[in-house]
Amino acid sequence: MAKNTLLVVIVVALVMGEIIAKDEQTVTVKLSDGGSKIVFFSDTTQIDKFAAGTLADLEIGMTIIANGTANQDGSVVAKTIQLRPAGAITPSR
Repeated sequence: MAKNTLLVVIVVALVMGEIIAKDEQTVTVKLSDGGSKIVFFSDTTQIDKFAAGTLADLEIGMTIIANGTANQDGSVVAKTIQLRPAGAITPSR
């Protein structure tokens, strides 16, 4: 008797860069290579800064690091978003 197996692959994504657009469910982040990435968020997305943050803290012009699951279209569903202070050194990716 043959056994069926299911392989589940979850691609973890890390997005770093400047917020250049924002709406109720996404931010668009400008990457250091000049490209951009769409990051989805929800009420369950943890927003971090040096103090606890909220969705209202996401602003155009901010530098962020978003960590989550990559979608097939290249966008990211964020599990966490870390707000970076102006002038903060961001690791190269």
